[in-house]
Amino acid sequence: MPKEAKERLQSEEAQANEPAIHPANAVPLHHQVSATVPLILAHHPKTHPINLTHSELHEFHQDLLHLFAAVNIPFHAIGSPQAGIFFRKWVPGPELPTRQALGGRILDAAVAESKERMRVAVNGKLATGISDGWKSLKKSLLAGMINVDYKAYTVKVVDISALPKTAENHLEVVKSIIEFCKSKLLVKIIGWVSDAGGDSRAMRVRLGKERPDLILLDCWAHQIELIVGDIFKTKSELVAAGADAQCVIKWFLSHSRAFALLQNQQTQARGQAHSYVLPSHVRWTSHYLSIQSLLDDQGPLQATVALYRNELKQIGSREPERVTHVLDTVSRTDFFMKLTELAAYLRPLVIALNVAQAADTRIDHVAVTLGNIYRLFNASGIDPVVQDAVLGSVQRRWDKTDQEMLISAVFFNPYLRAEVFNPNNSAFCASGLYTIVKRVCERILKFVPSSGFFEAYLNYYHWRGEFSSEAWHLEEHATLYRNEASF
Repeated sequence: MPKEAKERLQSEEAQANEPAIHPANAVPLHHQVSATVPLILAHHPKTHPINLTHSELHEFHQDLLHLFAAVNIPFHAIGSPQAGIFFRKWVPGPELPTRQALGGRILDAAVAESKERMRVAVNGKLATGISDGWKSLKKSLLAGMINVDYKAYTVKVVDISALPKTAENHLEVVKSIIEFCKSKLLVKIIGWVSDAGGDSRAMRVRLGKERPDLILLDCWAHQIELIVGDIFKTKSELVAAGADAQCVIKWFLSHSRAFALLQNQQTQARGQAHSYVLPSHVRWTSHYLSIQSLLDDQGPLQATVALYRNELKQIGSREPERVTHVLDTVSRTDFFMKLTELAAYLRPLVIALNVAQAADTRIDHVAVTLGNIYRLFNASGIDPVVQDAVLGSVQRRWDKTDQEMLISAVFFNPYLRAEVFNPNNSAFCASGLYTIVKRVCERILKFVPSSGFFEAYLNYYHWRGEFSSEAWHLEEHATLYRNEASF
């Protein structure tokens, strides 16, 4: 073929393959596009360019920021060619921000707006302070938060990488947060919560000496996690069954062929396949979810081992002892019986943890939850090793907490008062409880109770007069909130 004809043919083919561009729907290109990506200037036929005002464009950029942050998309993704193609095709019109703008002025504006909303929401109110530390690969950080009207707000995050992890340094950060809340947010801090680690507990002791009017408590979500951890530290057969469960889960998850055989049985049994929960080492309640996921799958698991035992052995032939242990474990009925018992012990602790870590948890919730844990594990029929571990763990943590504050919180719940306390314990008779209530009021409220206060206390204790359930319409309130919860 002549050279001129060949070149003309190539030119015609290139023109035929170019996308048609109609001036009516063309949208200006605001971003540099790689030469390897198709150049798409037109929006989709069913979309129309959006013309936004300056304020609307600002709102659009803010929403983009929230979207990227919520779904964990890195900011630099906004500058990728494919992102530009998508937005020009489906959201034509609004100019996309650059990565620098998204992580710069737009983020700064969002932070400023968030701080202003927080200031308005908490202004002039009472708050509980919270401090907690965590580590990234590069930094050690200490976060200061407040809880107002059952909602948590982050006040400060302090980089303490260069400081020793001491109670004194922790205390200085906490005091600076308390002062910031008082002077800038007009918030009165009435209590502080932190974990029970060495520097955190010591910090609260020092803070209590300087501010005896503050309610200072452990983070009970963390404490209940540690109670669960104390179960797993025992040497009982139940805990050994839990360890075998993790061995089974890890083996199937690390052998794709074996897991495919298992998922085939799951599909036949339930119509769909699913995976297992692999627990975090120190997130002890995740062990319950892991164990329960295995219990829910007992039938498909045992069917897989019974039908494909030889094939599973071949799959795990590089570790014959491990695969034999896994297959024998799944085949044993007593393994699932022990696992069922262990899950039954963990379940109330997991529920207790959910209560303790909620944003609207009150002090009386924690006290009643601890009492319920003790009641459940003090019953007959509980594995003695697990029973000793849980009761001992609860008792040790109760001994270290501000018991009078927890007891007073339960007493001042108008639905409970002294009803949940042991009537045979002299500490909870009318005189015994008044001693506790009086000390708490003197320390926290800074007043000396009068004879009139004592008279009111006795009426409240005995459900009399203005403190009777009829006078407070307790049943009507309970019915009202039960009905609201049902919707």
